[in-house]
Amino acid sequence: MKNYTVIPIEAAEKLHLNDLYVFTALCLTAHDDNTTDVTYEQLADFTGKSLGYIKDHFAKRLKNSGLCTIEEFVRNGNRRKRYILPHITEQFRIIHREVLEDNRLSSEEKGFMIALYCIGFNNSFNMGLSATEAIKRLGISRTAYYKHLKSLQVKGYIGFAGDYPQNPQFENYPDSLMLTCDWLGHQNYKEWLHRQEPFEHDTPKMLFILYRNCSNKPLYNYKTKCA
Repeated sequence: MKNYTVIPIEAAEKLHLNDLYVFTALCLTAHDDNTTDVTYEQLADFTGKSLGYIKDHFAKRLKNSGLCTIEEFVRNGNRRKRYILPHITEQFRIIHREVLEDNRLSSEEKGFMIALYCIGFNNSFNMGLSATEAIKRLGISRTAYYKHLKSLQVKGYIGFAGDYPQNPQFENYPDSLMLTCDWLGHQNYKEWLHRQEPFEHDTPKMLFILYRNCSNKPLYNYKTKCA
């Protein structure tokens, strides 16, 4: 398994939260040629989901999503599946394998974190969307959206920008939310923040998104390639 993988940002709008988490695990098993023949049993073991869920629900929805090509083949008399992932050069997010090892979050919460990261503006960690728009893009209920936000705040995976003076949006958007999660992104929060202004060495590693009180004008260029 790789140390990190890339997933297309469109996956956040095409897959349910649990499915998005399992799809991330599947991508982590891909080889250099972007193919993987990971089994249902292996995916169940990696993600902690039941074999029935992987086989009867995730597999069918993944096939309908168009996020990868699925081919059948026979090995040692057993029918297998090969997943061919597209070669992504833009509009993607990087997720580290620690997502599988994080025992503090449920699979749905992990999918929610990945989904929020996907719909944020590229290379800025700034979502720039209202809660209403985020809910619409993710295709989840308002109740589920706020339930996950509350849980992740309590667990320390989301915080307020106003609580971190080093954040460039500290004064402009103090009620905006930051993703304080180590397994998201190709750079950590310190590295990103270092380009903005000086910071203390003990600044926690985190990423941030703008969650509310957003203006209509994007704060960052959303056309960059990756985050």
